[in-house]
Amino acid sequence: MNQMNLCIVEGNLVREPEVKNLENIQKTVTVFTIAQHNCYVNAKKEIVDDTNFIDVEVWGTGFAEKIANKMKKGVLARVQGSIKQQTWSDVDGKRHQKHIVQANSVNFGKTEKDDDFDDDLIETIGVEVIDCGGEDKKEAKRRKAN
Repeated sequence: MNQMNLCIVEGNLVREPEVKNLENIQKTVTVFTIAQHNCYVNAKKEIVDDTNFIDVEVWGTGFAEKIANKMKKGVLARVQGSIKQQTWSDVDGKRHQKHIVQANSVNFGKTEKDDDFDDDLIETIGVEVIDCGGEDKKEAKRRKAN
């Protein structure tokens, strides 16, 4: 029986996407990393900014190449897909593992530095939003320092 494996993450591309043509299996994959920011208020009533770096794979010759051509560093991306565990052994025989998102769909907007940033890409569903940007964050850091 298949169990649900659905993931939706949103963040900004950390670097340019990388296209890999896997000749041995005749497939193309695009890989990129997004920085996903979370904010919360800790027990001391301070705003804490926490960042997760999430690796994403996009498979399929047309899909993978289109994503690589359209996206660039800094672009806001919303990725929907499934969690996949990768395991490998290094040269010393030590086993490693990491989790990635294998994308089924990718939506993207402009970089946060663009003046005409498209807020329609961002939706908040049933969560309390804590503003981590602008003056509020600076003010919180100033209060913490004093």
